[in-house]
Amino acid sequence: MGQKEILTLPVTQEVWKLLTDVTYAQVPFWFDQSWRPLKLDLLLPKHQENHKPLPLFVWLCGGGFTVMDKDIWVPELIDIARSGFVVASVQYRTSNEAPFPAAIEDVKAAIRFLRAHAEQFCIDPEKVAIGGESAGGHLACMAGVTGQDPMYDKGDYLPYSSAVQAVVDVYGLVDVTTCLRGPEPDFTTMMLGAQPQDVPEKTREASPLLRVHPGCPPFFILHGDKDDMVDPDQSERLAKALEANGVPFEYLVLQGAGHGDDAFYQPACKERVIRFLHRVLQGGKQE
Repeated sequence: MGQKEILTLPVTQEVWKLLTDVTYAQVPFWFDQSWRPLKLDLLLPKHQENHKPLPLFVWLCGGGFTVMDKDIWVPELIDIARSGFVVASVQYRTSNEAPFPAAIEDVKAAIRFLRAHAEQFCIDPEKVAIGGESAGGHLACMAGVTGQDPMYDKGDYLPYSSAVQAVVDVYGLVDVTTCLRGPEPDFTTMMLGAQPQDVPEKTREASPLLRVHPGCPPFFILHGDKDDMVDPDQSERLAKALEANGVPFEYLVLQGAGHGDDAFYQPACKERVIRFLHRVLQGGKQE
C-alpha cells in the first residue's frame, strides 16, 4: 500500500532554465544567394524579472573547425551557471561554410547581441568571459586578444563591445603557423581556406599566440600532456607569451589526459575553472 507524505521544503537553490535556438545573427548561405540564422543556447535564472545582473560565460564547442554542435556540452555547463553565471553556448560557421575570419566574426556578433539584450537576459555587460575547447579554444583566445580591435566586428549591434574580461582556453590551437598533429584532413588548411604557406599573413593573423599584448584579459589554460591532436607545446608557448606581456594567467596541465578527455569535465577540474571566473569577474566572491 502507498503512503501519503506532506513536505514543506525551503527553496535553497535557485532554479535555472534553458532557452534554445535563440537567433543572434543572419549570415550569407547557399553561394551567398540566401541567408541562414546563427543561434545560441542560454542557461539563465527561471525568474528573470527584477533579478540582479549576472556575469556572462560564453562557451564555444570544438570540432576541428569543420563541425560543431552548440547543444552538445550544455549539460556540462550547468555547474558554471549554478555558480552564478548566465551561460551562452554559441553556434558559429565552420570552415566548410566560410573560412577564417568568419567564425570569429560570428563569435563577436554573439557577444554584441548578448550585451545588447543584457537586461532581458539578466546579464552584467561589464563582466563577460569566454571559453571553448579545441577549435572553440582557438576562437576564445582570438576573442581575448582582439577585444579592442574592431576588424572582426561585422553585422548588427556594432555600438556594443565584443571585448571579454576573461578567457578559458581548453587545449586550443593558438599558433596556426604550425600544423595540427594527427591524420588528414589538414584542419588548419580548411580553416584558412588555403595552404598556410600560401597565405602567410592570414596565417599569422589567425594565430592568437602571435597577437598577445599587455592589454589582454586574464587567461585560464587547460591542456592534457598526452594530447595527440593539438600539441601541448601550443599551451606552453601561450603561457610564456602571456607571462612576457604581464597578462595574468593560470595554467593547468592534466597528466595522462588526451584531446577531449573526460578528465576535463570532472568536478575538480570544473571547480578550478569556476574559481578562476569568480576571482576575475566577481572579486573572488562565490554565491
